[in-house]
Amino acid sequence: MLHAPWQTQTPEGAREGHLTSAGGVATFHKDMSIIAALGLHSGARAVFEQHGMSCSLCMGASSETIETGAIMHSVDPADVVSELNQLAASAAE
Repeated sequence: MLHAPWQTQTPEGAREGHLTSAGGVATFHKDMSIIAALGLHSGARAVFEQHGMSCSLCMGASSETIETGAIMHSVDPADVVSELNQLAASAAE
């Protein structure tokens, strides 16, 4: 059986106090681990996949940041973070 670490662990960002809040909505940032982002919002996986980042299937998701993962896939980290934050903001409305 394959292990899916994001389904069994507390997101690293939450555990380490790396989540920030804007108006009561948790926000994503480039230094957040991918696993924390996946755990923060169920739609994060789709955002990563839209950029060709299959992060939910990657062992590196538990240790890599959004920025590192984006750079490895030749994607602008600011674009990924922006889309993740739009996702979080729309969920809060």
